[in-house]
Amino acid sequence: MILKFILPLFALSLVIAIHELGHLIIAKFFKIKVEVYSIGIGKKLLSKTFRGTEYALSIIPFGGYCKLKGGDINNASKDIDSIDTLNPFKKIAIYVAGPFFNILLTTLLLIFIYLIPIHQKIPPIIQPVLGQDLPAELSGIEKGDEILKINNIIINEYKDISKNISNNNLLLEIKRDDSIIKINVTPIVNNNNSIIGIYPFIPLNIVKPGSSGLLYKDQIISINEKAVSDILEAKSIINDLETINLSVKRGNELIDYTLAKKDFNSIDFINSYSYGLFDSIKNGITETKEMLKSIVMLLYELIKKGDIGKSISSPIRLVYEVGITVNDLYKQNSILVLITNFLSIIASISISLGFINLLPIPVLDGGQILLNVITIIKRKPLSSKFIYIYQTAGLILVLLLFSLGVSNDIFFFGDLK
Repeated sequence: MILKFILPLFALSLVIAIHELGHLIIAKFFKIKVEVYSIGIGKKLLSKTFRGTEYALSIIPFGGYCKLKGGDINNASKDIDSIDTLNPFKKIAIYVAGPFFNILLTTLLLIFIYLIPIHQKIPPIIQPVLGQDLPAELSGIEKGDEILKINNIIINEYKDISKNISNNNLLLEIKRDDSIIKINVTPIVNNNNSIIGIYPFIPLNIVKPGSSGLLYKDQIISINEKAVSDILEAKSIINDLETINLSVKRGNELIDYTLAKKDFNSIDFINSYSYGLFDSIKNGITETKEMLKSIVMLLYELIKKGDIGKSISSPIRLVYEVGITVNDLYKQNSILVLITNFLSIIASISISLGFINLLPIPVLDGGQILLNVITIIKRKPLSSKFIYIYQTAGLILVLLLFSLGVSNDIFFFGDLK
């Protein structure tokens, strides 16, 4: 489908355009001439000059640039509208602006996502992962148990559980049928996360029937003649089916239905809601911080384990993987789900681009920031020879990384056959 290719390219182009827009706005704020602002690289397909700046759309969508007046290390311009005449602090502001705009875009997208009425408050009713000897199963937790407290901390919804699981022993206060019981559980560590091995238990009581033709409060009790009690069981059965036969309890009646898979996927078993503006802003900022923290930790782990080379890929791989994700989301038959997850993808790409550009690698923004910080410390301009060697080394490094990414992609796409 065409969206599989257009949306990933749009996502990549948008985050690059916003990045370069940051450079453009701050440069113009300091009265520096912006000669070219281009989305894409290579031959220009469209261009228009406005107030001294040529705005262009170029043929290769995997990039973009904002060309400022000056910047020639061998022939510095003395014109007042050249970046060469700026002090290091203002230069740093221009270089920081690109990554900052990417991080700002991520925050704004997350705020908007929280305003979309698609969020669900999943109750802390659980079921253990079976057959893997995980702590929840071994401690005697049963399907349908409701966690009330963990170590005397009140649990209001399912996502509160993971926030309160640590490496230490846990005392769970659980409601089972009409009784309150206490169970001790010792978590295990998996991929640097403490887990006990549980899933949410979501009964198949219909809240919103979508396009299924079923009614509010209908209860699905079997699928293709297999008894089901929760959404995970249902998903495991319908995974490879296109047509689904349901047995539905409506009041005291049992009714048989046949649905297409897309109609079943349109059913909601939990009420959806949107956050208020204040909570959306708060959550958007908090999640942006958490995403940055996760990127830093991921980079640390990759360097620590020596796997960083294997993790590098080219923009082509990014577009492919985003396209696969978009294609899978499209099959869910929910426009809100598609929009929300696509915006989440853009937010992830944007914050990643912003973070990478802050790394002190020559030719990236972080490398230029480092040069100007050194200038401030030394209190005198760096020699053109030093800057030339620094930038040449950076260019070689970036080209090597790009080549490594392309090489990794060749093996990746070869393994798909």
